[in-house]
Amino acid sequence: MKPFVGWTRVAVMGVLSLQLCVAAFAQEEKSEQDLGANTQSSPTGQTGAGTGNTGIAAAKPGQADGTGNPRLGGRRPLYRLNQSDVVALSFTLSPEFDQTLTIQPDGYVTLKDAGPVLAQGLTVEEFRLAVGRAYTGYLHHPQVAVALKIDLNTVQRAYAELERDGVLSKQRGVGTFEVARQKVREKKDKTSPVPGLH
Repeated sequence: MKPFVGWTRVAVMGVLSLQLCVAAFAQEEKSEQDLGANTQSSPTGQTGAGTGNTGIAAAKPGQADGTGNPRLGGRRPLYRLNQSDVVALSFTLSPEFDQTLTIQPDGYVTLKDAGPVLAQGLTVEEFRLAVGRAYTGYLHHPQVAVALKIDLNTVQRAYAELERDGVLSKQRGVGTFEVARQKVREKKDKTSPVPGLH
């Protein structure tokens, strides 16, 4: 009888330890899911933000648009696209769809083979998702990257406005220079209807 009791104890201890291992493994798997760990690799082998289709956002989900108080360590609002912004689309697996687009005055861009898509007022990430949805009928799991580009016309207009306001001075063949702050103040005083008012 004593050998039977001994083997029963060993079997019970084995079953209990097996149950503990299963419970510990299940908890570890649950915590990885809660942390947003992606065990699925990207089809292109790329790593980093924007790879795969995880649906995980970089901003905190409790704060709309990633806003917060910057003085308290919060994020500043994300940049939203405006008319005349220039965006470059780069398709990872389909470079024939790569294109550089300017947002029109009505807020739309016209995508090659996919038609118009609203861009004005969207963040870069929201625009990337909208472009991906527009190309879903043409491409299987479109992987697109969006980059803001500098529009030289916008830069030229900004320089012209700063020169008109007297902040910059352009000297042909030499360059563009900042005007002394005192001269800018004097010019504002001259253009103000009431002296001394800015």
